[in-house]
Amino acid sequence: MMTLSQKTASLVKLNNPENSEYYQIKWSYACRMLNGAYEISEPDLINDKPFVGDLALFRVTRIGSHVRLIDTNNKKMRIYQGDLFVGVFGNRYATDAYEAEVEGIKDLALLTTAGMVGTIKSRHNSLGGSTELLFLGFLRDKLSNQKINIKQIIFQQRCSVPNESKPKSTNLLVVVGSGMNSGKTTFVRKLVKSFSQQGMVVAACKLTGSISPRDYDEMVAASAFYATDFSDYGFPSTYKCEEKELLRLLETMLADIEKANPEIIIMEIADGVMQKETKFLLSEPLFKKRVGGIMVTADSAPSALYTVQFLENMGYKVKAVSGAITSSPLYVKEFEESSTIPVLSSATSTVKLGSVFGDLMTKKRR
Repeated sequence: MMTLSQKTASLVKLNNPENSEYYQIKWSYACRMLNGAYEISEPDLINDKPFVGDLALFRVTRIGSHVRLIDTNNKKMRIYQGDLFVGVFGNRYATDAYEAEVEGIKDLALLTTAGMVGTIKSRHNSLGGSTELLFLGFLRDKLSNQKINIKQIIFQQRCSVPNESKPKSTNLLVVVGSGMNSGKTTFVRKLVKSFSQQGMVVAACKLTGSISPRDYDEMVAASAFYATDFSDYGFPSTYKCEEKELLRLLETMLADIEKANPEIIIMEIADGVMQKETKFLLSEPLFKKRVGGIMVTADSAPSALYTVQFLENMGYKVKAVSGAITSSPLYVKEFEESSTIPVLSSATSTVKLGSVFGDLMTKKRR
């Protein structure tokens, strides 16, 4: 056994009589809510089985597409072959990066700079090799010897049970994309900034995705009064999580946000409408009751038209379209020739944004 602590143990010596070197431990962003001393168990290559949310110690054996790691202070650090870090097991769904799952302790790769680890199932052709890792052992509680699982620890502390009789907010604006990198985060931050500049109390959140501080940082930088994402509830990612978990996460996150009494809540849903968890949420009555307005980001006119039709077939009324499509005047022209839904670029004035989404401002200003 080896003891690790974020505050007191910066250097460790591995239990290897043939190696007398000391190593500095990097604590990834995924560990930011931990505070204590933990033991690292010796790896059991036969019996050890990881679960989503399990924390473990890894060694970098090959540098690939990920060359940096974000630490618990949200600082990017370059990583080198041989480095040790504490990361979290999780699944990833990224159409322009990796599809990966938690399935064992062999063939591991770094999936995000925030420290998520898993086994790659497929990758985008534009990517080179992955940053490969060696599993060294799970983090365990010193007293109980139980594995440390951030999802179990944090979500059990914060979760609430969905309550159908509870009054539902109508000031929730959901931003959903045709696919990954369609411009969701960019438009969310512009919306947050626009409403904040008008003196409104704005809450912003990301319900689904893979752990990264980027979206949260963008929301805070845009002057969101309250900002949060799924990782604040212990989820390294939401891909392949149970439907009941996703609904409990939705209700818990909105319950926490509503305590801040925002005039508008802007929520980003990761990936695109064809992604499994996104499709489930959009079709779920509990989610539909919560949504006051929905808008689409897309990368082209055909993808925008398909996504709008997809949502309208589910009973949603799309308020606007934005995203990467607005970089192309011809794409915008093509869309407007087939739809009356307004197209808003991220450079749209705050006045126009307010006129499109003003009906969602149901709460009185402070």
